[in-house]
Amino acid sequence: MKLTNSRLLNCKFWLDIFFPNRCPCCGKVIVWDRLLCEDCKSNLPFLDDTPWQMRYAEKAGESPFVFDYAVSAFAYEDIAVDGIYTLKNGIGANFAEYAGEILCDKLENDGKSRVDIVTAVPMSRRKKNARGYNQAELLAKHIAKALDLQTDFKILKRTSDSLEQHKLDSRQRHEFAQKIYYKNPKSAPIKDKAVILCDDVFTTGATMNKCSSILKDMGAKEVYCVSICCTDKKFSTPEE
Repeated sequence: MKLTNSRLLNCKFWLDIFFPNRCPCCGKVIVWDRLLCEDCKSNLPFLDDTPWQMRYAEKAGESPFVFDYAVSAFAYEDIAVDGIYTLKNGIGANFAEYAGEILCDKLENDGKSRVDIVTAVPMSRRKKNARGYNQAELLAKHIAKALDLQTDFKILKRTSDSLEQHKLDSRQRHEFAQKIYYKNPKSAPIKDKAVILCDDVFTTGATMNKCSSILKDMGAKEVYCVSICCTDKKFSTPEE
Protein backbone atom coordinates (compact mmCIF):
# COMPACT_ATOMS: atom_id res chain seq x y z
CA MET A 1 0.00 0.00 0.00
CA LYS A 2 1.38 3.38 -1.00
CA LEU A 3 1.35 5.90 1.87
CA THR A 4 0.66 9.54 1.19
CA ASN A 5 2.39 12.33 3.09
CA SER A 6 -0.86 13.20 4.86
CA ARG A 7 -1.13 9.66 6.17
CA LEU A 8 2.48 9.62 7.28
CA LEU A 9 1.86 12.77 9.26
CA ASN A 10 -1.52 11.72 10.65
CA CYS A 11 -1.32 10.43 14.21
CA LYS A 12 -4.65 8.67 13.83
CA PHE A 13 -3.21 6.49 11.09
CA TRP A 14 -0.32 5.29 13.22
CA LEU A 15 -2.42 4.87 16.36
CA ASP A 16 -4.83 2.73 14.39
CA ILE A 17 -2.11 0.11 13.91
CA PHE A 18 -2.02 -0.54 17.65
CA PHE A 19 -5.43 0.72 18.73
CA PRO A 20 -7.95 0.06 15.94
CA ASN A 21 -10.41 2.88 15.36
CA ARG A 22 -13.92 1.98 16.51
CA CYS A 23 -17.34 3.48 16.00
CA PRO A 24 -18.24 5.23 19.27
CA CYS A 25 -21.89 4.19 18.97
CA CYS A 26 -21.65 0.46 18.21
CA GLY A 27 -17.99 -0.42 18.81
CA LYS A 28 -17.40 -1.83 15.32
CA VAL A 29 -13.88 -1.46 13.92
CA ILE A 30 -13.85 1.22 11.21
CA VAL A 31 -11.31 2.79 8.84
CA TRP A 32 -8.73 4.90 10.67
CA ASP A 33 -9.96 8.25 9.32
CA ARG A 34 -13.71 7.65 9.86
CA LEU A 35 -15.60 8.97 12.88
CA LEU A 36 -18.61 6.64 12.84
CA CYS A 37 -19.67 3.59 10.87
CA GLU A 38 -22.16 4.21 8.05
CA ASP A 39 -24.94 2.24 9.77
CA CYS A 40 -24.78 4.40 12.89
CA LYS A 41 -24.59 7.60 10.86
CA SER A 42 -27.81 6.69 9.08
CA ASN A 43 -29.58 5.68 12.29
CA LEU A 44 -28.70 8.58 14.55
CA PRO A 45 -31.75 10.50 15.87
CA PHE A 46 -31.02 13.82 14.16
CA LEU A 47 -33.12 16.71 15.40
CA ASP A 48 -35.37 18.50 12.95
CA ASP A 49 -35.53 22.24 12.34
CA THR A 50 -38.07 23.04 15.07
CA PRO A 51 -37.34 26.62 16.27
CA TRP A 52 -35.08 26.47 19.30
CA GLN A 53 -37.45 28.57 21.39
CA MET A 54 -40.09 25.84 21.03
CA ARG A 55 -37.73 22.91 21.55
CA TYR A 56 -36.22 24.16 24.79
CA ALA A 57 -39.05 26.26 26.23
CA GLU A 58 -40.66 23.48 28.27
CA LYS A 59 -37.40 22.84 30.09
CA ALA A 60 -37.16 26.31 31.61
CA GLY A 61 -39.68 25.74 34.39
CA GLU A 62 -39.61 28.64 36.82
CA SER A 63 -36.21 29.87 35.60
CA PRO A 64 -36.55 31.73 32.27
CA PHE A 65 -33.60 31.15 29.99
CA VAL A 66 -31.09 33.98 29.77
CA PHE A 67 -29.13 32.70 26.76
CA ASP A 68 -29.90 33.99 23.27
CA TYR A 69 -29.94 30.76 21.25
CA ALA A 70 -29.61 27.01 21.73
CA VAL A 71 -28.97 24.11 19.37
CA SER A 72 -28.34 20.36 19.64
CA ALA A 73 -27.37 17.80 17.04
CA PHE A 74 -29.31 14.74 18.23
CA ALA A 75 -32.13 13.65 20.49
CA TYR A 76 -30.83 11.81 23.54
CA GLU A 77 -32.16 8.41 22.50
CA ASP A 78 -31.25 5.20 20.67
CA ILE A 79 -27.61 5.01 19.54
CA ALA A 80 -26.94 8.64 20.45
CA VAL A 81 -27.12 7.50 24.08
CA ASP A 82 -24.37 4.96 23.37
CA GLY A 83 -22.27 7.69 21.77
CA ILE A 84 -22.64 9.93 24.81
CA TYR A 85 -21.77 7.16 27.25
CA THR A 86 -18.62 6.17 25.39
CA LEU A 87 -17.68 9.85 25.30
CA LYS A 88 -18.22 10.11 29.05
CA ASN A 89 -16.15 6.97 29.57
CA GLY A 90 -13.16 8.57 27.87
CA ILE A 91 -13.17 6.41 24.72
CA GLY A 92 -15.68 8.08 22.40
CA ALA A 93 -13.89 11.24 21.27
CA ASN A 94 -14.99 10.54 17.67
CA PHE A 95 -18.59 11.22 18.69
CA ALA A 96 -17.75 14.75 19.82
CA GLU A 97 -15.95 15.45 16.55
CA TYR A 98 -18.81 14.13 14.41
CA ALA A 99 -21.39 16.07 16.43
CA GLY A 100 -19.20 19.15 16.07
CA GLU A 101 -19.47 18.91 12.29
CA ILE A 102 -23.27 18.73 12.49
CA LEU A 103 -23.44 21.62 14.95
CA CYS A 104 -21.18 23.84 12.86
CA ASP A 105 -23.58 23.43 9.93
CA LYS A 106 -26.50 24.38 12.17
CA LEU A 107 -24.69 27.41 13.58
CA GLU A 108 -23.78 28.64 10.11
CA ASN A 109 -27.29 28.07 8.76
CA ASP A 110 -28.75 30.02 11.68
CA GLY A 111 -26.25 32.86 11.34
CA LYS A 112 -24.67 32.15 14.74
CA SER A 113 -21.18 31.06 13.68
CA ARG A 114 -19.38 34.41 13.93
CA VAL A 115 -18.60 34.86 17.61
CA ASP A 116 -15.64 36.05 19.67
CA ILE A 117 -15.08 33.10 22.02
CA VAL A 118 -15.94 29.41 22.28
CA THR A 119 -16.00 28.06 25.83
CA ALA A 120 -17.43 25.06 27.69
CA VAL A 121 -19.26 24.11 30.85
CA PRO A 122 -16.50 23.36 33.37
CA MET A 123 -15.95 19.92 34.91
CA SER A 124 -14.60 19.11 38.35
CA ARG A 125 -10.87 18.44 38.39
CA ARG A 126 -11.46 14.97 39.82
CA LYS A 127 -13.68 13.89 36.92
CA LYS A 128 -11.48 15.51 34.30
CA ASN A 129 -8.42 13.69 35.62
CA ALA A 130 -10.29 10.37 35.71
CA ARG A 131 -11.71 10.76 32.19
CA GLY A 132 -8.67 12.34 30.60
CA TYR A 133 -10.65 15.26 29.15
CA ASN A 134 -13.72 17.42 29.61
CA GLN A 135 -16.11 16.25 26.87
CA ALA A 136 -17.66 19.73 26.66
CA GLU A 137 -14.21 21.24 26.02
CA LEU A 138 -13.53 18.57 23.41
CA LEU A 139 -16.69 19.56 21.54
CA ALA A 140 -15.75 23.24 21.87
CA LYS A 141 -12.30 22.63 20.39
CA HIS A 142 -13.75 20.87 17.34
CA ILE A 143 -16.27 23.66 16.76
CA ALA A 144 -13.66 26.40 17.22
CA LYS A 145 -11.25 24.71 14.82
CA ALA A 146 -13.90 24.20 12.14
CA LEU A 147 -15.15 27.80 12.39
CA ASP A 148 -11.70 29.35 12.91
CA LEU A 149 -12.58 30.76 16.33
CA GLN A 150 -10.73 31.20 19.61
CA THR A 151 -11.34 29.05 22.70
CA ASP A 152 -11.12 30.18 26.32
CA PHE A 153 -11.70 27.60 29.05
CA LYS A 154 -10.66 29.86 31.92
CA ILE A 155 -13.82 31.94 32.07
CA LEU A 156 -15.97 29.65 34.22
CA LYS A 157 -15.20 27.40 37.16
CA ARG A 158 -17.10 24.93 39.29
CA THR A 159 -16.79 23.60 42.80
CA SER A 160 -15.60 20.08 43.53
CA ASP A 161 -19.09 19.00 44.64
CA SER A 162 -19.37 15.29 43.80
CA LEU A 163 -23.17 15.04 43.75
CA GLU A 164 -24.39 13.24 40.60
CA GLN A 165 -26.87 15.41 38.69
CA HIS A 166 -28.61 12.45 37.07
CA LYS A 167 -30.10 11.65 40.49
CA LEU A 168 -31.81 15.06 40.72
CA ASP A 169 -35.19 16.21 39.44
CA SER A 170 -35.60 19.40 37.43
CA ARG A 171 -36.05 21.71 40.43
CA GLN A 172 -33.07 20.18 42.23
CA ARG A 173 -30.90 20.51 39.13
CA HIS A 174 -31.62 24.24 38.90
CA GLU A 175 -30.84 24.68 42.62
CA PHE A 176 -27.66 22.62 42.29
CA ALA A 177 -26.43 24.60 39.27
CA GLN A 178 -26.85 27.84 41.19
CA LYS A 179 -24.38 26.61 43.82
CA ILE A 180 -21.54 25.04 41.87
CA TYR A 181 -20.74 27.30 38.88
CA TYR A 182 -19.03 30.65 39.27
CA LYS A 183 -16.87 33.23 37.50
CA ASN A 184 -13.14 32.63 37.41
CA PRO A 185 -11.70 35.74 39.08
CA LYS A 186 -8.67 35.48 36.78
CA SER A 187 -10.74 35.39 33.59
CA ALA A 188 -9.95 37.70 30.69
CA PRO A 189 -12.61 40.38 30.01
CA ILE A 190 -15.55 39.30 27.83
CA LYS A 191 -17.54 42.53 27.84
CA ASP A 192 -19.55 43.04 24.62
CA LYS A 193 -18.39 39.70 23.21
CA ALA A 194 -20.51 36.93 21.69
CA VAL A 195 -19.84 33.51 23.24
CA ILE A 196 -20.60 29.93 22.24
CA LEU A 197 -21.08 27.78 25.36
CA CYS A 198 -20.69 24.02 24.83
CA ASP A 199 -21.89 20.98 26.78
CA ASP A 200 -22.56 17.36 25.93
CA VAL A 201 -26.25 17.02 26.87
CA PHE A 202 -28.98 19.63 27.36
CA THR A 203 -31.30 18.10 29.96
CA THR A 204 -33.24 20.69 31.98
CA GLY A 205 -31.11 23.62 30.88
CA ALA A 206 -30.11 24.35 34.48
CA THR A 207 -26.38 24.14 33.82
CA MET A 208 -26.47 26.07 30.56
CA ASN A 209 -28.73 28.74 32.08
CA LYS A 210 -26.54 29.30 35.13
CA CYS A 211 -23.33 29.47 33.08
CA SER A 212 -25.03 31.81 30.60
CA SER A 213 -26.15 34.01 33.46
CA ILE A 214 -22.57 34.28 34.71
CA LEU A 215 -21.33 35.14 31.22
CA LYS A 216 -24.02 37.82 30.87
CA ASP A 217 -23.12 39.25 34.28
CA MET A 218 -19.53 39.46 33.05
CA GLY A 219 -20.71 41.58 30.13
CA ALA A 220 -21.16 39.03 27.34
CA LYS A 221 -23.30 40.50 24.58
CA GLU A 222 -24.80 37.19 23.43
CA VAL A 223 -24.54 33.57 24.56
CA TYR A 224 -25.27 30.66 22.21
CA CYS A 225 -25.70 27.27 23.91
CA VAL A 226 -24.51 24.27 21.89
CA SER A 227 -24.85 20.62 22.91
CA ILE A 228 -24.43 17.22 21.30
CA CYS A 229 -27.79 15.91 22.52
CA CYS A 230 -31.05 17.22 23.90
CA THR A 231 -33.18 15.02 26.14
CA ASP A 232 -36.88 14.56 25.82
CA LYS A 233 -38.68 15.76 28.94
CA LYS A 234 -39.94 12.21 29.58
CA PHE A 235 -36.56 10.58 28.94
CA SER A 236 -34.24 9.47 31.72
CA THR A 237 -31.38 11.89 32.16
CA PRO A 238 -27.72 10.99 31.61
CA GLU A 239 -25.03 10.72 34.23
CA GLU A 240 -22.75 13.73 34.38
